[in-house]
Amino acid sequence: MANQIDRLSLLIAQLRHTPHNEQSTAKKWMQAHVTDDALKALIPKISVVAYHLLDALLHHGEMPGSAIATELGVTRGAVTRAARTLKQLTLITGTKHPDNQKNIYYQLTASGRQLAALHNTMREELYQQLADHIQATYTPDEIELIIRFLADIKDSNL
Repeated sequence: MANQIDRLSLLIAQLRHTPHNEQSTAKKWMQAHVTDDALKALIPKISVVAYHLLDALLHHGEMPGSAIATELGVTRGAVTRAARTLKQLTLITGTKHPDNQKNIYYQLTASGRQLAALHNTMREELYQQLADHIQATYTPDEIELIIRFLADIKDSNL
């Protein structure tokens, strides 16, 4: 049993610390499926948080940075850094409303919308591949046990 716990602990640690390198599965998928050469050049320059920011804007339209941070579960500083990069790459714009000069409201540009849609398609396709693999590999009872196990780990805060 101790050997199994050691193996589980190692796997959990590896999952938590998997580097999000520039040639991740997601970015490789996007590179292979993008048709616009200009967007293809941008894919490696965008962080995971920035892709999620694009997704939030795709699904909600214009949003202030504070709402994006809440939606993504990241700090406002992380949103500011990601937004700065995305603005430099002309994938989003940021404006202040006349009635609220404190918040910056972000929105997608046409290129940003295109890249966000590609990222959304990638996420759906890779999720479906994972779901198919899990269903083909494990029984419903095993999946339920895995769910319970992961929930216990999440709730343990260890």
